[in-house]
Amino acid sequence: MAHQDYSNPTNEVHQVQLPKFEKSEDSSLPGFTKEVPLRSIVKRHGSNIMIEYEWSVLGGEEIRISMATCRKDSNLDKVHKIRIKDGEEVGYFRVDSTTYIIRKTSESIAKELMKTTGKIKASVLEVVGFLKTVQGNFYTISKLEEDAWSMDPRTGLKNFSLERMSEGEKRRFTDLVIDELLKLYRQGYALRNFSISDVIVTRKKVVLGNMAPLAKVATGKRVDGFLGNLKAMVKAGVAYREDITYGLALSMEAMKKEYASWSRDNGLEEKGQLEVLESLETRVLN
Repeated sequence: MAHQDYSNPTNEVHQVQLPKFEKSEDSSLPGFTKEVPLRSIVKRHGSNIMIEYEWSVLGGEEIRISMATCRKDSNLDKVHKIRIKDGEEVGYFRVDSTTYIIRKTSESIAKELMKTTGKIKASVLEVVGFLKTVQGNFYTISKLEEDAWSMDPRTGLKNFSLERMSEGEKRRFTDLVIDELLKLYRQGYALRNFSISDVIVTRKKVVLGNMAPLAKVATGKRVDGFLGNLKAMVKAGVAYREDITYGLALSMEAMKKEYASWSRDNGLEEKGQLEVLESLETRVLN
């Protein structure tokens, strides 16, 4: 039996010595192999926990977790190895009925997203933790506890495609995505390198699923970021001229200060609203 040494107790750190298991069948965690680390060290910091794992073998292609930081309620304290090739950009695993999506990023971005995404007043996929692999790669961890669909099969969610949407469904989908993007920009954020394939659809809403490109931007730069997002939607074949006109008109009303700054920077300060709108349409559609 594993033995816990309490001779020098501490409230911050406790160390768990795991037993060496013999080969046996275990279906309780189908997303993980039966290999286990030598030991784990758990540290508690407010509402978060940090777990460090020590491995006897560091090789292999699949992700072995060296360190993970997550919220206490994220149910990730027993996750130590994931059947995804270490270094892949996107992957998923499941614990019970919950799907966890991981995305490769840097340590600094992972830490910032864990602090930020839960405070954003928009439909975004919250980052509930991050991990470092034994090979030194960092991944954000997000979770979904409801039925959801995605165009990216790497997320492990049910699949949907734009080709199967009717024109009415596609227009509604586009409007919802534009609305969520605008909520981000009104709070001073930009979503760079936006891809429509990162959007997740649940039974009630659309969710911006990839927060890695999220960045705080100056007032005058928010319009350029939004125009870039609209351009990506046109390129993906989900948005047409009427959708862009609607999105731009909506954004001009929602971000008056931002558009005033953008117009000054682009020599359009003396132009009327209709001329500015036409100039914006040209930039997005061409």
